[in-house]
Amino acid sequence: MGNRFAADFVDPRFLEDEMVNPEQSPPGDAHEIQPPGDEAAEATIGESVSALVTAVYRGIAGQVNPHNLNPLDFAVLRSFLRQEEWTTTALANILPVTASRISRVVTKLVDMGLISRRRLRDDRRVVMLSLTEEGSALTLKLHRKVQEYDARLVEGIREDQLAEFAEVAAKIIANYAAMEKQSPE
Repeated sequence: MGNRFAADFVDPRFLEDEMVNPEQSPPGDAHEIQPPGDEAAEATIGESVSALVTAVYRGIAGQVNPHNLNPLDFAVLRSFLRQEEWTTTALANILPVTASRISRVVTKLVDMGLISRRRLRDDRRVVMLSLTEEGSALTLKLHRKVQEYDARLVEGIREDQLAEFAEVAAKIIANYAAMEKQSPE
């Protein structure tokens, strides 16, 4: 799985709460994380994914909440580790939340001094976003903490098992996308 980390696999729609208690489950998820037992073989895909999302969500929330950030704020910040500049529209395209929600997150991060806005000289309508020095330092710090948490989550799991998990997840996602294309609205 290389440099990927669990937060890469969490749908940011689960991360929209403003400030969350890392002891709580993601929005809409009322159960506690249950360790696998004899009934693990009978667990549905939904139950398994829900438990995994809860584990990842709590870890991210536990790292970012002390900095007055929520997991969606972190998802926006970590996007800048992949690319130095973004527009709000481009961020909305990679994070499956509405453009208006991304705009509110960006405004919050600008107000916190973590992101800066810059208008293009050629087209003043286009506003480019980038991390400030403070934003870059905090993003890297949080990224390392989340990676450490992720490493603890996958302790005892071999690389080939992680690769197989990613392959199975990709097939399930592809099946879902195919089903969405076929279903009439």
